[in-house]
Amino acid sequence: MEEYLKTLLEQIRCKKAHASIYHEIRGHIEEQVADNIAEGMSKDDALKAALNDMGDPVQTGVEMDQLHRPQMAWRIIVAIGILTLFSILIQYLVTRDIPDNSAYFLRHHIFNAIISFIAMIVVYRIDYSLIGKYSKWIATIFLLFFAFQIFIVEMRLNGTLYMRILSKVLIMSPLFFLYVPLFGAILYQYRGKGWRVVPKIFIWMALPLFLTLELPNLGVTISLFFMLASLLTIAVWKGWFTFHKKKFLTAFWGISISFPIASVAILMQTGKLAPYQTARIHALFDPTVENHALQTLRSIVTNSAFIGASNKKSLLQEGQNSDYILSTLSAYYGILAALVAVLLIFLLIRKIFQISSSQKNQLGMMMGYGCGMVFFVSVFRNVLVTLGLVFPTYTFLPFFSYGGVTMVVTYILLGIVLSVYRYKNVLSETSIHKKNWDIA
Repeated sequence: MEEYLKTLLEQIRCKKAHASIYHEIRGHIEEQVADNIAEGMSKDDALKAALNDMGDPVQTGVEMDQLHRPQMAWRIIVAIGILTLFSILIQYLVTRDIPDNSAYFLRHHIFNAIISFIAMIVVYRIDYSLIGKYSKWIATIFLLFFAFQIFIVEMRLNGTLYMRILSKVLIMSPLFFLYVPLFGAILYQYRGKGWRVVPKIFIWMALPLFLTLELPNLGVTISLFFMLASLLTIAVWKGWFTFHKKKFLTAFWGISISFPIASVAILMQTGKLAPYQTARIHALFDPTVENHALQTLRSIVTNSAFIGASNKKSLLQEGQNSDYILSTLSAYYGILAALVAVLLIFLLIRKIFQISSSQKNQLGMMMGYGCGMVFFVSVFRNVLVTLGLVFPTYTFLPFFSYGGVTMVVTYILLGIVLSVYRYKNVLSETSIHKKNWDIA
């Protein structure tokens, strides 16, 4: 049998697929041997018959080589290319009226797109299962790095935390979304465990949330919590843990929803919130309360034509090509233009979730879901800000918002998705288990 398997594996060029193929074919042979013995054959005759049924090892290996090799997600690559070109066009259109700055914004957006694309290719070439194997170490380094930046370096501009890399000053907020697929990989390492791992999981959730509170950006904190909580919910619902999933999820979401609401209500009643914070909360639910930012965003939407420019261009100043890019599109070119941009991204998100759900191993599935969750929540929150339904804080629309950090984060996440797709026929659940990548 071993000689047969050795000859078969020699025909398969992708070495990463050897482990899963070895155990798969060996399992088939052993099952057939058992059936043959049950029919009255001797052990030697049963093995010979089973190998004969498997066919010529060279031919079988060549056929399996065509199947078990890295794949390229051409459809998603084309979608990324279309969105990138569309975003460059949008940035040109919305900044061409800015005196002396149009060329600057366009040049930097193209440069950021090139750098981001290179980052995506680098991540795509990395075996995502290696990220899963060392996810706790990577997450620890990630958290320590940002803790150092926040509490030691503490570089603030207008109250917001930034960091410096070489000569570049970069905003930190969107970088925390890279933690989401890492958390998915950490959950994978805890599968099969019981209640004892729950405190550990909560610690891995709480640490990045605590750091984002120091940025400060409550919107990012809430978004990140929802992403991490959603991944935990998926893992529990799929039976990764031995505790009762319905009881856990009922308690978890019950506390997660009721505690913040009750806390805000108590703080408002006791006067513990700052006056501007109370005013923001009232402005969200009472349209008679004056708030310039919310009223401006709501006014843009209600006064935008379905196709063509409205008379609200003058209302868009700071953030018109980044945080409020959808509002800018609505004001400059009509609601239809904004809808097309959102639709294109949602089609990509749908493809990401399809790729993730079709994975043979649960690590790839969870990391892919994590990337898709970042895109979904970011787009959803950006739409809510555009409609004036939530108070405008830092937000971004993947691909379309101006900014190097947000674009790099977007493409790195896409690189992880492409890596998951690349190895979909190479890495199986069995092959990952055989490499002993489970960490207690």
